Amino acid sequence: MSTSNSRPDNSIWSRVGNHVTDKAQATPSFEIWGIVSDRLNVAKYRPRRISDAEIADVSSKNGTKQYMLRNPNNNQYLKLGEEELFLWDLMDGKNTVKDLLLEYFSKYNEFGQQVLLALIGLLKNNGFLQDKVHPVMRLISAKMQKRKFLFFLVRIFKFFIHQQYTTNRVDKYFTWLYRYFARVFFTRAGIIIGLIFVLAAPVFFYYLFFVKQTGLLLTANLGHPPSSLDVIIAILLVYGSVFLHEMAHGLAVKAYGRKVLRFGIVMTFGMPMPFVDTTDIWMKGRRARIVVSFAGPWFNGILSSLLCFIGLLLPDGDIRAVVILSGMLNTILFVFNLIPMFESDGHYIIQDYLGFPRLRSESISFVTREMWKKILHAEKWNRKDGLLFLYGLMAVSGIVLMTFLGINMWFSTLRGLFNKIASEPVLALEILGFLVLMTLVFSFVRNGFRFTKKRARIKLPALD
Repeated sequence: MSTSNSRPDNSIWSRVGNHVTDKAQATPSFEIWGIVSDRLNVAKYRPRRISDAEIADVSSKNGTKQYMLRNPNNNQYLKLGEEELFLWDLMDGKNTVKDLLLEYFSKYNEFGQQVLLALIGLLKNNGFLQDKVHPVMRLISAKMQKRKFLFFLVRIFKFFIHQQYTTNRVDKYFTWLYRYFARVFFTRAGIIIGLIFVLAAPVFFYYLFFVKQTGLLLTANLGHPPSSLDVIIAILLVYGSVFLHEMAHGLAVKAYGRKVLRFGIVMTFGMPMPFVDTTDIWMKGRRARIVVSFAGPWFNGILSSLLCFIGLLLPDGDIRAVVILSGMLNTILFVFNLIPMFESDGHYIIQDYLGFPRLRSESISFVTREMWKKILHAEKWNRKDGLLFLYGLMAVSGIVLMTFLGINMWFSTLRGLFNKIASEPVLALEILGFLVLMTLVFSFVRNGFRFTKKRARIKLPALD
């Protein structure tokens, strides 16, 4: 009854079908829908791992087997358990997902669908499999979001809270510095001498601050009233000390033969700070990670004692005051970075020593949720619960304290600034000029990082 059969079917699927039918006469085993079905069938997927991945044994102190997987092509890292490593070794492009599940069941006597699928997802997203991932919907969504004004405001907020501008072409410079300058600090003699300086740092600070009544304001130490010069000098000294602190982390990585991945600037609550990516040390053991975390405060302690000692030998004057102030600020950085209340070097040292890779997040989760459930149901606490409670209490207190100090600092600064502008309107033009200058500097630095990244991706042809 239908008239559709009287019309030739010129649809694209009809033409594809006719084409496949014609080809199938020459190759009867070729079936396009069978291939499509196989491609959409997860059980028949054959994951193939990249051939140049690096694996390191980073088992924890309590004996739990853990392995760190590194992708040298994009410097991505994944921590695997014993079961995940077993599956990783089988991903040679020949075994299907079904084969992997059968092998997993044969070895561990249980089905590992969730373990395998989660592992494949992580491997795909981080480039450890030879399949290319094309997140089309995510890219389209990101493109559409960029047109919204709210997205622009969110980007500004993220920029001030946490934003990184780095370059990945710094490892050769750290290698040179370690080879020709810093190697001596990691010898036995260098460690012993460094320990003496580190232990002397709090002694110098106590003598200067409490006995000699040396303050942290340069103008006050010189007998002048406090001024904006105090803030400028303090900022320069702190930035210089933090820069050397981060350099020490990177040099410690080179001491263990690993790679410094990135170096640059990270924005933290609107303040730009130097930053060194030491992730590659995860390919070494627990001791190496502790040494790298401690290297920054260690160098601040050495520098503090050295500057305070030199400052005490100098005659009274501006140079002596600046040197002593720099030494005292390094003592503060040394102590502050070892306090585990914040996400500091001290936190990472304790985390690696105890063998809890997620100590901070687990402890905060325990204090805010799990602890109250245990109290409500009168459950008995174990040793781990007590540890999570104590550390969670410190972590939450640190978050509250840092938030309070950050808000108070910006509120006090802005209030004082507005009062100053009200009495001296010309100051507004000076501030505007300063912001324009900082914008130009920031734009120059950002474009410089982008240029180095773009240049690193360009492969020049070989010259004959």
